[in-house]
Amino acid sequence: MRPVFETLDTIQFTFTTSVAPNSGVALSIYDAAGTAVASVWAVSSDATHQYAFYTTPNTPGAYLGLWTAYKTYQGSAYLFNKRFVFNINQPRAQ
Repeated sequence: MRPVFETLDTIQFTFTTSVAPNSGVALSIYDAAGTAVASVWAVSSDATHQYAFYTTPNTPGAYLGLWTAYKTYQGSAYLFNKRFVFNINQPRAQ
């Protein structure tokens, strides 16, 4: 089941790795058409946990989140990608 948020919610997304990335970790958000709607640099809470705050757009629909990080080990560079999908709905009337 996909996470569901409301339009203009501010969400904390978290990225966890088993090894510390070499450089900044980025979170990119894409709409259902594949258009990039946001890119956010993450903040480290420790060497293997990063987080980013994101305010959802005003347009309901399905969105793809993509975390990107790099690690160099013994002269080889490794790319860490983590994808996740979430939905945005209009707020319900009270």
